[in-house]
Amino acid sequence: MTRLRCPYVLNFVGASFVEGKTCLVTELCTNGSVSDVVFSDKNFNYLLMLKVALDMAKAISFLHTNGVLHRDIKPDNFLIVSLSAKAPVSVKIADFGTSRSITQAQESFNHTAALGTPIYMAPEILEHKPYSAKIDVYSFGIMLWVLYTRREPYTELKRQWDIPKYVVKGNRPSIPDHCPDGFTSLITQCWAHDPEERLAMADAVTMLEKLFEEEKALKGHRDDAERGGKKAKPSDRAQTARGFEEEEEDEQERLGARTWEGGRKGLVDDDGNDKKAKAVNDLGSSDSDSDSDAGKGKGKKKDKRNLTGGI
Repeated sequence: MTRLRCPYVLNFVGASFVEGKTCLVTELCTNGSVSDVVFSDKNFNYLLMLKVALDMAKAISFLHTNGVLHRDIKPDNFLIVSLSAKAPVSVKIADFGTSRSITQAQESFNHTAALGTPIYMAPEILEHKPYSAKIDVYSFGIMLWVLYTRREPYTELKRQWDIPKYVVKGNRPSIPDHCPDGFTSLITQCWAHDPEERLAMADAVTMLEKLFEEEKALKGHRDDAERGGKKAKPSDRAQTARGFEEEEEDEQERLGARTWEGGRKGLVDDDGNDKKAKAVNDLGSSDSDSDSDAGKGKGKKKDKRNLTGGI
């Protein structure tokens, strides 16, 4: 631990030895884990999600470069430093209880113990086969799916012990139709069934850096257009993936970044002017529609759900 000095790794300070107890002292992160944010109602827009994923990838890549295999990659083991996409560091990796030293990241081990958390375990571990650092890459792929959907994987299975058989057969969680192509490609390359076909973590870092910079540029272009009093073109609009029952949010809270709440979602354009224009058109609808709306209650917002995609 003393040699793992990196901005994306939780710093080890020292150890305390008391009779019958040994305690580790680390730097303090008071914002909880990534899991605490992902499975909550806290704002977690697409740009911030990419920043979190990028910092996670950098942490794992650093470990592999320095001969450490973590073996328990999951949102609970990444601690939040900042929830700003502009922060130098957003998350740090922690909990090295199952980690081990390796000489090369591609080296296969004869260890067959099923270490880690079942829903994040690679097929080769579930089958008690020799494995390499690519098991961390697989777990990272599952974690990316969790970050985007904000859901636990395999909830459609009735029993938890059905997961190993399901995964070994090549099944994976369903990626929502509205997930951006670049991010979808990253997920599928990370959780490939054959370890040899999975990305190296350094390559995952490169892909995430590209996705993050593209999204940041898109947000900046939109913000510049709005500050200049110009209407952003449809291709420049930030998009929001919403739940089917979600009420319309305050417009100012959604400008400039894509957000979603996970689960069954569809993408809709986040453009306040279009919504206002649509509301005016709704007021000029036919008499029959007006009568129908009156029976449902005055002033009720029209359902603008996009029923495409989702899981």
